[in-house]
Amino acid sequence: PLSPSSLVAEGSIQEKRRRSSVSLLVLHGTVDGTLDDSMFGAFAATDHAWKWRSSHVNDRLDDARILATVRGPTSKDPFRFLGIKWFAKEHPAVLTGILQRRDFLIMEATGLTADSEGEKVGYFLMHSVVLRDVPELSGMGILRGELSFCFILRQAGSGKVELYCRGFSDPHGEMIERVSVAIAAEALICSAGVVDYAYIKKLTWLMKHKSEQIQHRHSRPEARSNHCESCSKTFAKFTFLAVGSTGKGSACQICRRVVCAKCSVVKKMTVDVSSTGAVKQCALKFCLGCLLEAKEKPAWEMALEGLEMSSESSSTCASGSSAGTPHPRFTSLPYKTHHRSDHRSYSEYQRAGTRVYRKGRMATEFSRKKPERPESLK
Repeated sequence: PLSPSSLVAEGSIQEKRRRSSVSLLVLHGTVDGTLDDSMFGAFAATDHAWKWRSSHVNDRLDDARILATVRGPTSKDPFRFLGIKWFAKEHPAVLTGILQRRDFLIMEATGLTADSEGEKVGYFLMHSVVLRDVPELSGMGILRGELSFCFILRQAGSGKVELYCRGFSDPHGEMIERVSVAIAAEALICSAGVVDYAYIKKLTWLMKHKSEQIQHRHSRPEARSNHCESCSKTFAKFTFLAVGSTGKGSACQICRRVVCAKCSVVKKMTVDVSSTGAVKQCALKFCLGCLLEAKEKPAWEMALEGLEMSSESSSTCASGSSAGTPHPRFTSLPYKTHHRSDHRSYSEYQRAGTRVYRKGRMATEFSRKKPERPESLK
């Protein structure tokens, strides 16, 4: 936290909204990757893509909806987004039942621009707004919090991205400042995970495209190899019987080559995020060659391809990323389902019938009576 005397722009909109009792937070550091990778991981222009990203960066969203999209990606800036988002925060398990739930209504903007010296920089803005059509859920015991954060990213040499963030989170209501700062700081640190998430999106993209190539190339299943196809290590007899399952040799999820444990890396990937908020994840193995290929795959080209797919299809799930939906092979893989810490079967906000979202438009209903569950939420 910084004191008011250390502020750079005291007359900014951010400072006008921040109460004097609320701490200002600053985050600065570097992460491995490229600027395009960072923006590719941060970009989430649909409900589906947003929940997918949240499941990987673990920013503790209990429920999330995009209420309106003002601007979308273009061929000149495939990472551009401007819209209104609503989300409810999930508190850590130890604080569940102690702290009152908070929700936030924000304007979010992402994209690329140039600084005063002409250098390309990325931005990610979140700023609370007040809309008459989206009133507070005080009748459900939920407090409307307020936040304002500005992330600036720039390339800091080969393979390094410099990240700077400045802002505040005001939970309102009764909350110890030390607790509120800790929760906000944890959310900021999670933002550094967007680069890793970009790699996950790339791996998913390769799984989709390369599996189609492999199916065309091989008309019948290949016999399992008894040696690592990377380092030529021979598998033991009993280990060989377990190839493809739990043995030391297993097939890469992209190229399907059988590799040993030393020549592969396990990645925990989300395979499904249901409308109830349950996240399904499984551990998948990839060979080092495919991992390197995914890492070096230009994020800009993949974002442009996702833009072309979204313009050709009326499906909102395709908007923003060609890597947003799981590969069909995921359905046959073992996975773990992660539910909310309070073990609700589906969102309290949906169950109460207080909020209804339909395609491309925002509708809000508030009633003390328990209405029927809307068709859009079934």
